[in-house]
Amino acid sequence: MDIQELNEYFDLVRKKSEIQEILYNIQSMAESMEQLVSDDDCSNGADSETANATITDLKEQIECYDAEMSRHKSNIETFIAGIDDIFIRTIFRLRFIQGLRWKEVAALMGGANTDESMKAACYRYLRKLKKTEEKKA
Repeated sequence: MDIQELNEYFDLVRKKSEIQEILYNIQSMAESMEQLVSDDDCSNGADSETANATITDLKEQIECYDAEMSRHKSNIETFIAGIDDIFIRTIFRLRFIQGLRWKEVAALMGGANTDESMKAACYRYLRKLKKTEEKKA
């Protein structure tokens, strides 16, 4: 496992999250529009149809992200579960499984941790792992 694979999965998690947020906002707007349409007999409902088409499209995008993520998730979770150090394992889970930003990871880890220290711990672990694997080869 390398940082590129982890970051690819992280990007999928973040993009899916962003689309879910957009979907939620559009669904909320569509509900408001439906109320307005029902209150206004002059409206033709075209805006509502556009919103519904957008909602359908976003749901399809989320399904695509889910499918792509499911292809990688097992490998990522197995890798992270194999990290002995609970502190490092938690950093990896928060960052790569939950899709949190480094600043959010640092806040959840508490103490004097910073986004940079969390990122450094992650990269340090990966470098150490790579050196260990090279020695075995």
